[in-house]
Amino acid sequence: MKPAELGELAADIFGEDRVTVVDNLPDALEKAAELAEADAIAGGAGAGVVATGSITMAAEVRMLLGVTGA
Repeated sequence: MKPAELGELAADIFGEDRVTVVDNLPDALEKAAELAEADAIAGGAGAGVVATGSITMAAEVRMLLGVTGA
């Protein structure tokens, strides 16, 4: 599914103010980390980032984060 299409569905469920669409994975991870950090600084409870998708995307996320091994 294209990011914009998924974003529209998510906005319908969660509200536009709670959805941010980023077209590529490296920028999306960076934006998610920025939002989680801002939430934590503002006193949010348990800010974090969860990346889901295919095994291929999981491997790309691990590579981008510099995670190696099992």
